[in-house]
Amino acid sequence: MREQFTYVVAGSLFALLVLLLTLTAGIWRFASVWADDGWRAALQSVDLSGVGLAAGGFATVAGVAIAALVGYHKFNLFREGHPHLTIDLTASHRQVSPRYIHIGATARLSNTSKVVVIISTATWDLTSIAPYADAVAGRLKEVFVRGYQHDGDEFGMSVQNQVTSRFDLRIEPGETDQITFDFITEEDLESVAITLFINNEAESSATRQAGWGRRIFYDLAD
Repeated sequence: MREQFTYVVAGSLFALLVLLLTLTAGIWRFASVWADDGWRAALQSVDLSGVGLAAGGFATVAGVAIAALVGYHKFNLFREGHPHLTIDLTASHRQVSPRYIHIGATARLSNTSKVVVIISTATWDLTSIAPYADAVAGRLKEVFVRGYQHDGDEFGMSVQNQVTSRFDLRIEPGETDQITFDFITEEDLESVAITLFINNEAESSATRQAGWGRRIFYDLAD
């Protein structure tokens, strides 16, 4: 959108320059005839059709430039030029051995923006929610309550697994794609939290990581 706006402005400025040169030539001719033959002859020398075309051309150029400016402003004001991703995260599980359980996580990624979303990394996190011994849960609660300062602070549950997957995925506007991940965990877990974070390549920097996240709580006892 930014490049298109640049092209429109450049073309409008060029057309405006041509119109100004045309009007300047007409004014110069009008002044010359007035100086030699008087104002009546100067008025008669004016090409009314040319003036009308010049005025119409000027109005067209001005309208195109204004429309381009409004469109570019709207494109940024309403973040139409920024990527947006909607994540639908689901999970299921099954016993794979007497001791271990497989948890399959599926994420449906929908591009709800007007630009391409590029995905190169996705971080999966499996956290134990239950069970805990009373003493352990009590200590976690005390630490959390004493240290809580920001909305992003999380309860100190035990992280079972955290993996960053790498992709070369492009999701076009209006398109939905799917990624999955497999967790293998011991059967004594009863409830877990599954978290997915996808990095926003377009808006991340060396000092700021932007992206989209989704978390679900899943009970293995069901």
